[in-house]
Amino acid sequence: MNLLKRFERCERRDQPIDKAMEPERFSSADELSEFDPAEYDAAMSATLERWKQEDVRWLDEENRLIQMSHRLREVDEKIEQLRAVSANGTLIGGFSLVVLAEMSIDPFNTAEWLLTLYTATSAITVCLMSYSFMTCTLISVGLLKKFEFESFEDIDRAPFDIFWETTCKRDWIRAYVTYSLGVLSFLINLIFGGWVRFNNLTWPGAVMTIVIILTILFIFFTTHAKWGRFVLGEKTD
Repeated sequence: MNLLKRFERCERRDQPIDKAMEPERFSSADELSEFDPAEYDAAMSATLERWKQEDVRWLDEENRLIQMSHRLREVDEKIEQLRAVSANGTLIGGFSLVVLAEMSIDPFNTAEWLLTLYTATSAITVCLMSYSFMTCTLISVGLLKKFEFESFEDIDRAPFDIFWETTCKRDWIRAYVTYSLGVLSFLINLIFGGWVRFNNLTWPGAVMTIVIILTILFIFFTTHAKWGRFVLGEKTD
């Protein structure tokens, strides 16, 4: 009589293992009379130990699956941040370049210093945004290539936090700072562009300058001061 086989047969049929000890489960009265309580205890202990090992293995796989999901969520979060900065930087830089190329400017009736400031701020805006979106794009590609989890073993070989802190964070901070400076340069460029466009009219250029200066103060001393540090991972009051 093999009680382990009886227990396994009950498990396959989704029946309680106690059913293995029902009298009708024994093929003969002699087999029932030969029942050994010690053998029953040993078989029960072996079965419980096997269940325990299976539970531990299942919990380990479940924890690894949760860990993989958490890592993937962290990677996706960073990539979305990089894509947002990259997309906005491309849009602003392209807009500045198009305005510079398409605006009708009369160089003979416009002060040279004003044209110089306008073209300089346009170039600075395009360069800052180009650096920002190129850096963000390359970091995104690097993250996708580095953290392409296909199995549980990939998690142990790819510690995301360490890689981000040692390899990506400084580049991300520089890209975000250049993006912020590019926004500032873009708004200043609009001021000079307004004076170039309305060269012979004082009020349109003055109103445009006042509105943009107020916008700059509001953005950088309220919204950017709060959310900029938060995005970079610094504590805010």
